[in-house]
Amino acid sequence: MTSCKPKPMPEAVAPPTGGPASSRWALTIKQLSVAGATRVERPRAINPRPAGVIRNGSATHAVLACFQARPGTLLTMQSLKALCGHTDKAINWALLFLRTQGLISAQPDAARNERCLRYRLNQEVANRYARVSLPASTGDRPSGRDMAAEDSLRRCATCNRLSAANTCIAATKSGVPRPKVDAPRRCVAYVPKWEEQDQRTGLQLWPELAMSRSAGGDQANPVLDSNAHQSKGDSK
Repeated sequence: MTSCKPKPMPEAVAPPTGGPASSRWALTIKQLSVAGATRVERPRAINPRPAGVIRNGSATHAVLACFQARPGTLLTMQSLKALCGHTDKAINWALLFLRTQGLISAQPDAARNERCLRYRLNQEVANRYARVSLPASTGDRPSGRDMAAEDSLRRCATCNRLSAANTCIAATKSGVPRPKVDAPRRCVAYVPKWEEQDQRTGLQLWPELAMSRSAGGDQANPVLDSNAHQSKGDSK
């Protein structure tokens, strides 16, 4: 009868030293004799990157390099896959990240690129349309009856949850989604994204929402108020 001695576990393969910056992310591989599995571990210590460097992986750097090497060119998904060699999912996440950061534009248009750059560099420009001059007290915010109104007159649901700075919580730097035909909503804090052709804000699109709310939430929208009184008269 022969005895089965377990094979000694080999030492971990040390990551390479020196060379390009990618060597910092070299994986440490340990061969496990049990079941012949391979375990991959990342080093615990990660070298800090200088301020301003994108922290989103190689796909983001590759996609950004493609746009920087071809200014003013509208690159398709097929061309990006051929140039970068990454998967569709990785490229989609990279495009989403770069567009939200204002580093690339959806159209190779000079005016849009300029607006995109201004939107990214000037935080005041990015947030000026998100400021809403509404009372901070809860009683002066849109009432529940306004939120339950018909869709064509319905306000943005997020306006009922204003932040401490009296701004709509959805009016972020990337903008509030524009109302659609199948899901209409009017938001006093609506701010268009930098890529939108129509740059009118919610206060310009729906001026009736900017009326004085000092007398209560119902007077902020006379159309809803008249509909409510009409429904009360019909019920009598």
